[in-house]
Amino acid sequence: MTFLKNAKSLGHKADNCVAQNKNNAVMQYFFWRVLQNLNTDIEISFMIAGHTKFDCDRGFGLIKKKFLITDCETILDIKKIVESSSSTNFAQLIRDPKSKEVLVPFHKWTEFFNKFFIKINSITNYHHFRFSSNLNGLIEVREYYNSTPILMNIFIKDLTLESFPFYIKPEIFIPEDLPLSRQIYLYKNIRTFCSNQFNADLTCPKPTNFHVINSNIKIKRKHNSVKLGKKLKVC
Repeated sequence: MTFLKNAKSLGHKADNCVAQNKNNAVMQYFFWRVLQNLNTDIEISFMIAGHTKFDCDRGFGLIKKKFLITDCETILDIKKIVESSSSTNFAQLIRDPKSKEVLVPFHKWTEFFNKFFIKINSITNYHHFRFSSNLNGLIEVREYYNSTPILMNIFIKDLTLESFPFYIKPEIFIPEDLPLSRQIYLYKNIRTFCSNQFNADLTCPKPTNFHVINSNIKIKRKHNSVKLGKKLKVC
């Protein structure tokens, strides 16, 4: 949507992957954009199962070919691979790998939408969805392109187009660092394979308070050894 922020009418095509595309969160997001007047019309069509190969798959194929013949040690390397694989492929970093600055803010959309919208029943049965300011707070779904359109109200009970709180926005999701155990694993086991200091510091940096953590582990091991020695002596 970032690259189409000035477009009022949008058309999308996607495969039937429920986790990524055909789910209530995506449909509710399109509906919300129309309610907010960010777009006047949005239509998304899902391809029939078994016939879902299209342009984006070609892009992924080119990325895979480039990846297989290129050394890759950091997230910046992945970005270079994507963008050098084809003139049509573009990589957007979510967070700056060095400063940790968030470049693309995420929001708690699902949690937000659950307050205002209900789920579309049997969503996987439909292949075409339309959201328009002309539908007066309803959405249009069709099983197939030539099927009779069905209008649905997905507002929760007692909520209407007129009473929808347009001023409320979702909370921003703050990304977390890797779990400490994973940071330690990368530092102790993977860092040695990096080709230079910059890549090592970017992908496998020393965890904060690593020396304190290491000392605690040694103390724990020593304590366990003492306990084990006492048991052996008693025996």
